[in-house]
Amino acid sequence: MISFVFTLFFKRIFSGKTILWKLIIECFSMFLTIAVIYYASESFNLKGSTLYEGFSSLFSFLLVGEIALVIPMNFAERLISHFLEIRNQQFYQTLIGLRISTNKFIFSEALVDVIFPFSRVLFILFYSSIFLNFSLTFTSVVTFILVQIFAVIVFAMMALIATLIYLKFNRGLSLFYSFQSVAAIIGGAYFPIQVFPTYLKNISIFLPQTQVLHASRLILNGQLLEFSSLATLFIWLIFLTLIWFFLNYYLIQNLKRNARLI
Repeated sequence: MISFVFTLFFKRIFSGKTILWKLIIECFSMFLTIAVIYYASESFNLKGSTLYEGFSSLFSFLLVGEIALVIPMNFAERLISHFLEIRNQQFYQTLIGLRISTNKFIFSEALVDVIFPFSRVLFILFYSSIFLNFSLTFTSVVTFILVQIFAVIVFAMMALIATLIYLKFNRGLSLFYSFQSVAAIIGGAYFPIQVFPTYLKNISIFLPQTQVLHASRLILNGQLLEFSSLATLFIWLIFLTLIWFFLNYYLIQNLKRNARLI
């Protein structure tokens, strides 16, 4: 999202610097993220608008849209990144030979990497609550974190499917990244899906990104979490898990057949 762009930009400038520089870059990108959202929202007068899911200001709407997908999207990206690392370094075959689960290995690596995005999200929430009049309660934060955990699992399954497709065809990752970006936009990260044409809105409501955004906005706006959002995410999780099992089984059988031929 916006913070990703800032972080990537400054990382390119200060690549190879110390951990202190990385912390400074991270903090600066967070402040810029808040500033961009806040001053953009101040350019509009949308109080009372029914389009913004109960929020009294566009700032609150955009703020939740900014942070709701950061952790699951980052975790999925890191899973793929670590998968590519072990594959390009020929470590993938080593793990298989040692009978170590490659998925468990990349999961453990990605969990360490998600500390920064998680800290960024909490910082933005609490900073906005203290200084920018963003309403926040302990219950809403805990519920939001639980939804984020659910979202991380769903996005992780999408990433694992992308890695299996890449193992078979040596392509598909760019399509995965493109889908994530487009789905975040049409899912309502920066504007409500009600403004879309009917055909696009009917597609959007079934996306997991849309449901994560909608659920997060309900929670952080002090409203009750709708069962339909969780149900849609759960259906996505079952669907993606079945696809992963099928592709994983197919890939293993294919590897066994190739081993017999050698």
